[in-house]
Parts: sequence; structure tokens; C-alpha cells
Amino acid sequence: MPGVGKSWLADHFYAKNQGAFPGGYHRLTLDAEKPLAAKLLIAELAERLSISAPEQVLPQRLRDRLRQPRTLIHIENADSDDAIQSATQFCNALPDCAIVISSRVQQAGRAQRWQSVPLKPFEGDEALDQLSKELAWLNCSPPAINDARALVTRLGRLPLAIHLAAGYLAQGYTVEEFLDELQLTQYDLPPADATDDLLNRDGARAVLHSTFQISLRLLRDQLAKRALPDGDTRFANLGVAPLSGFGLSIAESLMNLETRICGSVLRKAQTLSLLDMISEQPQRWQLHPLLAEYLRQIVPEPERATERLNQWFLQRLPEPEADDNSTPDYNNWHALNAEHLALSEWLVNLPDRLLYQVERAGSRYAVRNGPYLQWMMLCQQALESASLEDHQQSNVLFTLMYVAQRAGEPDSAERWAKQNTSLIGGAKTARAPRRP
Repeated sequence: MPGVGKSWLADHFYAKNQGAFPGGYHRLTLDAEKPLAAKLLIAELAERLSISAPEQVLPQRLRDRLRQPRTLIHIENADSDDAIQSATQFCNALPDCAIVISSRVQQAGRAQRWQSVPLKPFEGDEALDQLSKELAWLNCSPPAINDARALVTRLGRLPLAIHLAAGYLAQGYTVEEFLDELQLTQYDLPPADATDDLLNRDGARAVLHSTFQISLRLLRDQLAKRALPDGDTRFANLGVAPLSGFGLSIAESLMNLETRICGSVLRKAQTLSLLDMISEQPQRWQLHPLLAEYLRQIVPEPERATERLNQWFLQRLPEPEADDNSTPDYNNWHALNAEHLALSEWLVNLPDRLLYQVERAGSRYAVRNGPYLQWMMLCQQALESASLEDHQQSNVLFTLMYVAQRAGEPDSAERWAKQNTSLIGGAKTARAPRRP
């Protein structure tokens, strides 16, 4: 994905293996949106190596030079179909040469059987290790370990974001001040030091805002060819989707697209590394948390997107009813069961104004399907609301009692049952609660 450190890895590979490339290392940087043709890349590299020959024999002369002495070539920013095509033609013109291509396009070169090295953000303590090493290079003491862990977690362990953070911490910023600055600038925060190599290499890719925008523009251009000119804006609505992942139905609702078109948007975004498919059956996708937070800041109407997400769950929570002895249709509950992680995340992040509405809609689902701990948390939070009338509190207590029992907490269930009995006994005007 953007900012994961593809170009750095290619540079690092050469630095660790210089002995294998006595002819040196050369980078050819593409503009993903307007890439140079292969013959112009060949001409540029030949000029650097002081090779002069007629156009028809230039590739052969260049090939001979790259093979002896052996030289490593890095084509970076091959981040679009046109850029990949240019890089492919370049490689085909120079067979048996050492060439590395860095790209955001997933599965690039599969038809050519290129060896691929997929990269993802760091896991575990690798991100902490990067932060520590960068701060040591800048002669800066690291923050307290808990603050450092919180920082890299908030940044989704993305190498570019950690690099930016290290620069600002070295300038005296605290972790909180850096994160505030990042949000206030809508991720349009340049490296703290104007001499940073990333700025000199490609300023647009040294800033989270612009490096994310490159991929979003590529997505927009490719979807425009499919008669969806606002595809990037629709995609931005996924910023409010559960970070644990989401299926096709939630994506359809958030982007307000029919299934066929929605699937095309998701596949194209996945190809551009804007999201990952985390499950093939059933299909589920996931956004990087930092990219999701960025999308939430740029989506035109985040409140409407959030409301569509709320409605997706609310419409599926009630237990289905059937008339004339027919079998109830439980497809909505099956859809919720397939989104159990997303449901858990949604339940614990609801605003107070929706707590009672969700409890009423989902009481029977909660008792039968869970997730029990999250429903318990929702009910307890709802009870803290001073606006609930006695009969409403009784409804919530009944759900809470049954859910606690299903969660394996009989003592808690008994305590809430007694609380509800006391409430009903002291409220003569209370309406009978709806039992789950």
C-alpha cells in the first residue's frame, strides 16, 4: 500500500548486496499518471551510462553494459496499468538484466512470472524497532515505551507514517502534538526536516495526504472508464466501515452502489492496494486504519455514510416474522452472523442516541446470537442514560439479564433480574416490557 516502504526496500537490497552489482545502482522514477514510454526510459538510462548508439541497436548496447559489469536497475512508482506496461516493455527489451520494479499494483507481473515480494505494514515490535532506529539516527531519545506503542498503533505501523513521526519527535514534538498536527493538516504534513531524502526524491510521496491521493486519483481515472466518474468519492465512504473488515453488502450500502458495480470498485481498489481482501469465502475486505481515518476526513458527507452503516445493521436486527404458518426468512440474521466482527465493533461505538433503539431492534437477536459481551456493554451504557423511562429501563434490563446468562455470568443475570423486579414493583404505570 502507499507508504509501506517499497522503494526503501529496493535501496536497502542494493546496499546489502553491493558486491553483486559492481556496475552500480540506478533508479528510474515513473510518473504513475503519465509514465514515460519504454524507449524513453532506455534512452534516459543510456545517457546516464554515457552510451551512444542508433535507436535500433541501443537496447542491445545497453543490455551488454548492464550485464558486464552487472548493474542493478530500479524502476519505481510503477503504480498504474500504463506504468506497468512501460516497465514490462523496458524489461523485455533488456533480457537477463537485474531489474527491480516497485509498484502499488497487486499481482503485477504475474503473466510474466516475475518474482514478487508482497509488502504490508509492520507487525508486532517491528514498528517499534523502526521508530527506535530512526530516533537513534536523529540523536533523539525515544518516548516512553507505552507512548511509543500507542503511537505506532495509531499510525497502523505504516513505515512512512513512522518516519514522519520520528522527524517531528526529534524536533521536540510530543506524541500527542504530532498526532494533533497530523489531523489538523488532514495528513498534509511534510517531513519536519527540509533535507529529508524523501523530499528530495519525490515530495508528493513524502506526505501521507498526497501519496494517498495518488492512488485515489488512479482509482478515479480507472473507474471513470467504467462510467463511474465519482468512484473515488464513493470509495471514500468506506472510511466509516468497521476496521475489522466488511463484506460486499456493507460496501454496497456505504457506497450506494449495486452489487455488480460495487464488486468492480472493490476489486480495482484492491489491485491498487487501497484495501486488502482478508477472506475469499465469504468475501471480506479491510482498510488500513490510517487510510480509513484519512478517508473519513475527506469524504464529503461522513454523517450520511455513517447513517447508512447504522441502517444496514438496524434493518437486519429484528427477528423475522411469518404469516399463514410459512417459514420465517432468516437471511437478515444470516447476514449479521457473517458480519459478527463488524457487528461487535459497531455495537461498542454507537452514540448514546441510538442505544435504546438498537436494544429494542436487536433484543432477540442478541439473546440468540450475541456477541454477548458487546450487547452487555451496550445495555449497561443505555441504562446510564437519564432520559429512559421506567418501562424502557425494564426492557433493557430484561435483555441484559438474558444476555448475561448466555454469556456465562449467572450472578450478574440474577442481580439485574432483581433490579428489574424492584423497578417494575415501584413503577405502577410502567408498560409491560417486550420480552426477548
